[in-house]
Amino acid sequence: MKMTFKYRCEGTIGIVELTGSKHFDDAMKTWKTIRLNIEKDRLSAVLLIDHSISSLRPSQVIEIQQWMASEKFPKKLKIAIVDEKMANEKNNNNVFGETVVYNRGWANFKVFNNEASARKWLGLTD
Repeated sequence: MKMTFKYRCEGTIGIVELTGSKHFDDAMKTWKTIRLNIEKDRLSAVLLIDHSISSLRPSQVIEIQQWMASEKFPKKLKIAIVDEKMANEKNNNNVFGETVVYNRGWANFKVFNNEASARKWLGLTD
């Protein structure tokens, strides 16, 4: 099943939802679109709800981070990824990606196993 990308805003928070099968080209397109929306909509944070099934290799996750660095992806912008599969997957690409970007200076990039925790971290709850 091809990956689908849905985007909307809640105030200055960009909400992205992914479903289907995620390949490298899909992942790159996702991050490029998010990067454009950060500027276009003047986002203060991003909530990415990832229901997709990833086929990315670790080297491809690193390649995406290298692209983020080369494009000066904003390091201070909070990015929360919700991946409910993370507890059941031995090698979760979102968790690996969090480690990669954290080790390269992105302290505001976190993966959560539920949307409520991610929203709380982003300050979207009372």
